[in-house]
Amino acid sequence: MVLVSISYDSLEVLREFAASHHITFRMLGDVGSRNLERLGLVDHEIAAHQAEFGIALTDRHLGVAYPSVFLLDPDGLVTQKRIQRNYRLRETGATLVEAALGRRELGVERSASTPTSGPPVQIDVGLDHPYYRPFQINRMHFDVRIAPGFHIYTEPIPPGYQSFSIDLEPAEWAVSAPQLPSDTKVLRLEGLSDEFVVFQTGFAATVPFAVLMRSGSGDADVTATVRYQACNDSECFPPVVKKFSVHLPEETLN
Repeated sequence: MVLVSISYDSLEVLREFAASHHITFRMLGDVGSRNLERLGLVDHEIAAHQAEFGIALTDRHLGVAYPSVFLLDPDGLVTQKRIQRNYRLRETGATLVEAALGRRELGVERSASTPTSGPPVQIDVGLDHPYYRPFQINRMHFDVRIAPGFHIYTEPIPPGYQSFSIDLEPAEWAVSAPQLPSDTKVLRLEGLSDEFVVFQTGFAATVPFAVLMRSGSGDADVTATVRYQACNDSECFPPVVKKFSVHLPEETLN
């Protein structure tokens, strides 16, 4: 179940909005944003956000909420809270269906980047969408394959070793930190006192991002820099830095 609360100064405006978009399910009107205040969802940093967007602040912006989706189980208990950092960032319906039902609605589009090749690690990259819509959340997916007998490090890690990391360029387009799996192993190597947290099998990593440019800005480029170090029980390869650049045409909303 997905519950959406929309704040308007007039319920008539909400009814007109529903009619113009052929919305037939029940919508909640929160006049004055009173319930949004109780939930802590009103954006009290709206003046700073409008300045960031280059938009003059007006009274109609006061009471705007952070985009928020609460996923409920059949018993009405909240299982997920998905809250974005400003009112422009939005998830797609397909990603919400995936989050709610575990059913993948999006076929990941492979990027034009050449995958890393050669032992002991290979990485392929794909996107939810091969285009962007301004401020709509897209995701870059990394399919990491590790050769048998090898591992790559993750945090926490002793000094002198390279953990697996992904950095996005431009950095401000990153919606959240990279999403990495939790199925790591703790490894202790003979002759060393340090413990290492590692990935020993292939895994998938995801980086949510949004192109923070106004509609009509044209094509955009986003680059992800992946760093890692692969080792086996007797030797380590040098740290690797690999860049994946993706060119995204703009697609406008209908």
